[in-house]
This record gives sequence, structure tokens and C-alpha cells, in this order.
Amino acid sequence: MEERENRIPETEAPETNELEIKAPGAAEPESPVVPAGGPEDEEKKRREQTRGFLYIAAGGYLMYIAYKMMRDVREGVSAAGSNRALFIAFAVVFAVAGLGIILMGARKLKK
Repeated sequence: MEERENRIPETEAPETNELEIKAPGAAEPESPVVPAGGPEDEEKKRREQTRGFLYIAAGGYLMYIAYKMMRDVREGVSAAGSNRALFIAFAVVFAVAGLGIILMGARKLKK
């Protein structure tokens, strides 16, 4: 008999499709569950696209810096002359990092 008293009558049960487990005194969620394809998904997709474009721009900037460093080494600019090996090493690092970031941004745009 005690078991029956602890049950929630079906008329008082929440009308959701998800199983919700709440701690006593827990606050209600701020927003209701939005079905897939709603405005939140569109906003998330737009943010991912923006992030992809920013990655491509940042990668392009690193590639540009690598190009300028190699050009300075080739032209014998005074700052590059004394640290030639260091300039070449960093130019390669920037070029590889820039290419990787560009590819990562392009992959985000495909999604």
C-alpha cells in the first residue's frame, strides 16, 4: 500500500518526451527543449561559418608573415641577416601553422 502512495498520478506527470531526473529544490531549465532545425541550430551553424572564415583569415595572415620573413632573408634585410637561421625556422613554422589553420577553417565551412 505504501508503494502506491509514493507514485505520481498520471494526470500530474510532466508532459515531456524526455526522462528528467531532478534533485529536490532544483531550478527549472531556462528554455524549453527546441526541436532540431530550430533557430538555435541556425545560429550555431552561422557561428561555425564565421569561425571558419576567421580561421582562414588568421591562417592567411600567418602565411603572409612567413612570406615576408623569407623575402627579408632573401633580400638581406639587416634584422634577418644576423639571425638568418632563426628567421628561416620561424618562417617555416608560421607557414605550416598558417596552412593548418586554413585547412581547419575550410573544414569548418564544409560542415
